[in-house]
Amino acid sequence: MQTHINYVQELINNGGPQPGNYEELNNFFVKVYDRVADGEMSREEIRNLWQHFNPAFTPETLQGFACHKQHGYAGDFEIIDKIYQEWLSPDPHLANWDRFFHWQSAPKAVRNRKRYFIEKFSTIAKSNGRDYQVLNVGSGPARDIAEFFTKNPTAKMTFHCVDMDENAITYAQNVCQNLTANQATFHHSNIFRFKNNQTYDFIWSAGLFDYLDDQKFIFLLKRLLAMLKPGGTIIIGNFSPANTARQYMEFGEWFLYHRNEEKLASLAQQCGPDNNCITVEQEPEGVNLFLVVNK
Repeated sequence: MQTHINYVQELINNGGPQPGNYEELNNFFVKVYDRVADGEMSREEIRNLWQHFNPAFTPETLQGFACHKQHGYAGDFEIIDKIYQEWLSPDPHLANWDRFFHWQSAPKAVRNRKRYFIEKFSTIAKSNGRDYQVLNVGSGPARDIAEFFTKNPTAKMTFHCVDMDENAITYAQNVCQNLTANQATFHHSNIFRFKNNQTYDFIWSAGLFDYLDDQKFIFLLKRLLAMLKPGGTIIIGNFSPANTARQYMEFGEWFLYHRNEEKLASLAQQCGPDNNCITVEQEPEGVNLFLVVNK
């Protein structure tokens, strides 16, 4: 392990990793993950490594931002938006660490998730001229919505965005400042307590369910199905075991419930829908799966 630690420190001293270093550097995170899994290393020891590897693990890099949870939780709206935009630190030495971050399969899948959203709802919007009401659960930065309307300015679709983080709502309203209330509305609420009398044609939740254990997953899916109009569709994103960035993410205490297609379908079946109403799709990396449930 000391050899790997020395290797990371050498990369820091040399201004960060180059593409030729990526595989070997990733192997370091796999080694740490294995030691934690075997009980040979504690989470506290990993946090000590963050400090040992500064400035590469300060909030000035994406990996450091994730480690230190600047908004109090993993996968917050700001880091998701930085992933969408392939943000790089203005410091050229730190930017190499951000390039390594974006090289990972998980950020690629997140960017593909945004493309999936835009393509999916663009197809729906063009299918006929009627109005659609969409509930967006855990809406985060809402850049996917802003870009959707850039591509589909006349779409008759209203996105009702719900997020429990007030800062996320403020941030998203700024991203979507050119949209009207007929295109996007924002609600600061915990979806487990969110109440209104409206039902929806579509419900989308990209980055919430893989933070929920199976019991909460089922509870929330049942709750959302009750908000769905007959003939409506729910689409739920969830990371799969194909996520090769898992060790890197968990080094920074970014934990998810990774689920495969069979597991997602099984959870949906426990909520009542027939098997022929349940499908699972994926983005090109195969890392982000999408559970699609028709009512």
